[in-house]
Amino acid sequence: MRKYFKLESSNYIDYGIQSLVKLDGQSVFSGRNLLSSQLPELKYEHNFPSSEDIPHLLTGGTVLASQKLIDVFKTLSITNFQAFPVLLVNSESKEIRQDYFLFNVLGLCNQTDLPYEDYQEINIEIDCSSAKLKGARIKKIATDHSCQSSKINRPNKSFDLFRLAEEPISIVVSDRVITALRQQSPNEGWGVIIESL
Repeated sequence: MRKYFKLESSNYIDYGIQSLVKLDGQSVFSGRNLLSSQLPELKYEHNFPSSEDIPHLLTGGTVLASQKLIDVFKTLSITNFQAFPVLLVNSESKEIRQDYFLFNVLGLCNQTDLPYEDYQEINIEIDCSSAKLKGARIKKIATDHSCQSSKINRPNKSFDLFRLAEEPISIVVSDRVITALRQQSPNEGWGVIIESL
């Protein structure tokens, strides 16, 4: 049975993207195609010191991925994403990197299973897109292998990469992706957090 993992950028406190680009009504969290003709100039400033390695996945208001990370997806024949070149500029040194991309995962899949024994009531309301979970903390996510194109915006038979409809900020990858990341890890590491679902 295939296993799934949440892929997130490392939790840097002091460093990160300093300027966000408004995408004019488009979003990398919707699971839908971005129209390149409607994108503004994709120039992002960051404050990672020159001596620090920049994580290969940057999230928080946007999603940027390195060429190396995108190459891993390509080696697995994963095609349900878009990548638009960005200018990544160090706000102090003004060094420009051109090996990062605005990364848009195509596909939202409704995957949560919440039987009574797998949630606890708490005093908050979580509202993610059209799915509303009141007073629930998800403890377990069960994959629905019957998930078809009616549940995902763009069919991807292997379901190696998608976003959760219930939590669209989360990128979910299969164990195939995790294995490939381990096998193809650069010397500096990927700079990501992997959480088993």
